[in-house]
Amino acid sequence: MFRSLISSVLVLAIAVPAASAQTAGAGDSSANAPAAAPAADACPVTVPANTGEWKRVEGTGITFCVPRDWRVANTRATYPGGTVRWQYSLRRGEAFVIGGSRGPGTIANTGSGSAGTAIARRVSNDEVIGGEMGNIWFEEGNGRVATGVTFTEARVSFTGEASGKQNVDLQLAVYRTIRFVR
Repeated sequence: MFRSLISSVLVLAIAVPAASAQTAGAGDSSANAPAAAPAADACPVTVPANTGEWKRVEGTGITFCVPRDWRVANTRATYPGGTVRWQYSLRRGEAFVIGGSRGPGTIANTGSGSAGTAIARRVSNDEVIGGEMGNIWFEEGNGRVATGVTFTEARVSFTGEASGKQNVDLQLAVYRTIRFVR
């Protein structure tokens, strides 16, 4: 009788959780459904909220992320609100401003096709991005905004053109996802 009681308890102990697992998801197919696997190119770093899904882009010695609906080809990413380009060089790329006390300067070399555009305002900030010190910036002028990031040591720079503040913020967020592959 003792052996029969142990067998009954053991059968009950095994049967109840199995039945509970089957009925817990009854009517709710997501309860037992496996979690969706992340896409192979999913962005591994934190991106701004409310900007949708992002994908990882790989370049020579770098990775970074862009919103999933951006089109990426070679060293250029495009979307309806603008364009971002990246370039490699023996020296770090840098946008420099010509001008001075006589009035607004001009963008002399950003790599984004905006040479000779009069600028009204430049905002830049030094920050660590992907473990490297970089200077992230944007310049407003003549109905468009140029954006970019240059690095103190790394031999890559990014530049872009954006239409409006929301697209500027989006491009700056892209630059902040840059990671260096070592």
